[in-house]
Amino acid sequence: MQVGIKTIFDLGDEEVNTKEDIKEEEIKKAKKLLAENGYVVKKWTRSMEQDANECGELAEQGMDKDCCGCNCSVCLMQ
Repeated sequence: MQVGIKTIFDLGDEEVNTKEDIKEEEIKKAKKLLAENGYVVKKWTRSMEQDANECGELAEQGMDKDCCGCNCSVCLMQ
């Protein structure tokens, strides 16, 4: 059987799914399932983490952090 180079490298119209593509598709499915069941899905950002850590540190000292302008939204979700 003779196979030409073009045949080997020609992927045609098929989409090549990388691990990243598959992971993103799974994330989309999970977010859709959660949203359909009444959950709020939000990705944790660096600024949210910083504000949440600051809030936790202040709480350990017996103080409250002003939530006005806070990015973490953890207290609002509880």
